[in-house]
Amino acid sequence: MTTEPNTRLTRMCQVLKLNRSSFYKWVQTREQRRLKMCSDGLIGARIATIFDDEHGLYGAKRIAASLNEDTAFTPINHKKVARIMKSMGFQRLYQAPPMCHYQAQAWPPLLALTRGNLQVMRSQTTCASGVARKSWTRSGAT
Repeated sequence: MTTEPNTRLTRMCQVLKLNRSSFYKWVQTREQRRLKMCSDGLIGARIATIFDDEHGLYGAKRIAASLNEDTAFTPINHKKVARIMKSMGFQRLYQAPPMCHYQAQAWPPLLALTRGNLQVMRSQTTCASGVARKSWTRSGAT
């Protein structure tokens, strides 16, 4: 009974319900995945430095902007920074409350204005006083 070298591989892919081409692609891109993990580690170290320098007040978008100001790194997207921060265990302590509350402007005053009855319409915006800050923490830190 003769068996071909790829018979075991074919059977393994059938059991795992995986295309053989996907397996070969996974094998070929091993080095690229390793380099990506190394670059993510370097970016993660820089993210941790910026995070500590800013006392945990910077989120992913601000950290990405800070990284993009540095010419040593290639431009980086805030989504990638958020993914790396999540893998490093950074968590938001609390969500800041909204600063302004808007009420919808009703249309009847506008209809009254078109009938010749001039009315003064004022804004229905009320804003809270004070400044609320978002704060971040590393998981496991107190």
